[in-house]
Amino acid sequence: MQVQNKRGFIPLLSILSSRGAYALNWYTIAPAIILIGEFYSVSRSQDGLIQSLFILGLASFQIPSGILAARIGAKKTSIIGIAVLSLFNLFTAIPTSFSLLLIFRFVSGIGSAMFFSSGAAIVRTLIHQKKVGLGMGMYNASFNIGGGLAILLWPIIILKFGWQDALIIGSTIGLVMSVENLLVIPKAGNPIPFAYLAHVKKIIYNRNLFFLGASTGGFYGTWFTASSFLVPYLEIGRNLSPTASGIISSLFMLVGALGGIIGGTLTDRSGRRRRYIVMSMFLVAILVALIPFVPMYVLVFIPMLTGISAIILFSVMYVVPTDLDGVDPMQLPLSLGYLNSIQMGIAFPSSYLFTYVFHYYGFPYAWEVIALYDLIFMPLLLFSKFK
Repeated sequence: MQVQNKRGFIPLLSILSSRGAYALNWYTIAPAIILIGEFYSVSRSQDGLIQSLFILGLASFQIPSGILAARIGAKKTSIIGIAVLSLFNLFTAIPTSFSLLLIFRFVSGIGSAMFFSSGAAIVRTLIHQKKVGLGMGMYNASFNIGGGLAILLWPIIILKFGWQDALIIGSTIGLVMSVENLLVIPKAGNPIPFAYLAHVKKIIYNRNLFFLGASTGGFYGTWFTASSFLVPYLEIGRNLSPTASGIISSLFMLVGALGGIIGGTLTDRSGRRRRYIVMSMFLVAILVALIPFVPMYVLVFIPMLTGISAIILFSVMYVVPTDLDGVDPMQLPLSLGYLNSIQMGIAFPSSYLFTYVFHYYGFPYAWEVIALYDLIFMPLLLFSKFK
């Protein structure tokens, strides 16, 4: 892969590693959701709030984090972000109350928002212009590797040490990476004067960005919910052990990492990005709908194909803002932040919706509802003009 210069390889490796640690701190809690609900004696329908409040925090701070990155630089913003995410995940492990735990999850989401778009902007400055798609693909593949390791290993760690110590271990990894980033990553651009805020309206009123985010918001909710709740489904619905459930569910992320490379390569070589987005959304919806009905030897392949399709979509979609009229390269953190805020604002009810339907009607209905959630917003893509 081409970097801007030879000195750029180590910082690129650093930010990609942090992206992995960031994803790890998204998913260390996934195998513990049922245990946390039991610890606080809440209903299964309320378990979904643990992930929904995280996504709500993530959605609410996307635009402010883009503005902050413009003011203090992408490096500082990304480091603060991964530190806040990791620190409040650590607080989640401290026995308090379910209400306070949800607040910690919301703040963890805010930290996650600060890291995402700034980290992507750093990758953009380190990668050769002709390989931006591949760079975004590797950024998303790093997320899958980190998330996959969490889903694979944390059920085992939880069995051995308990869910609280397991969360502390993941949080410590994230905090260590924030210090490493501080030492290794160069500044990504100079802080921009407050006059920059006059350009924020250009991003917020960019209809192409808005409808791209709105049309893929349902997909985002389906993807996040499926990857978060496949472990408890396999344990409860298919009577598998936590270890076996973790292994199968990790395929969603680990094999899905290939989608980052495929999607990045496709978007560099082809201008037909809309086609890849639509195909990925349809495929993910079909695969998720099949989860409760197929035998186990078929189900094993569903997380693989779903993960690959989802990350192809993300890798293609995150390059689209660089080609839209009215989006300056220096506004990339804000553009991606705005895109994500629209997506996640639509996605955040999905986890609660899934657990609510499961609690009252059972798993098969829950999977069908969440598969449909992927598609209901897709027609809005017609209003976003890009190839």
